[in-house]
Amino acid sequence: MTYQYRLFVQPGEYSGQTFARYPNSRFVALVAGYQGNSGQKIIISEPFPVEHTTSGILFWTKSQYQPGKLSMRLRLGAQSLQKSSQ
Repeated sequence: MTYQYRLFVQPGEYSGQTFARYPNSRFVALVAGYQGNSGQKIIISEPFPVEHTTSGILFWTKSQYQPGKLSMRLRLGAQSLQKSSQ
């Protein structure tokens, strides 16, 4: 674990957060705590996107990797986390 942040969200609340990407971090994980949860989905883990570009031709190609943007929309349901498309 490279970073930890605790955020409390109340029912009906909207919250947008921005975090820095720490060196050697490959995944972001979100854990939700629900009272009386019976094993439903409370953890979401996503890899950080990587943008890959190449330049040159044939044997003289050069690859470059840069961190991509990660954007997640989540719905904190009554008893579980859900990915939201909008």
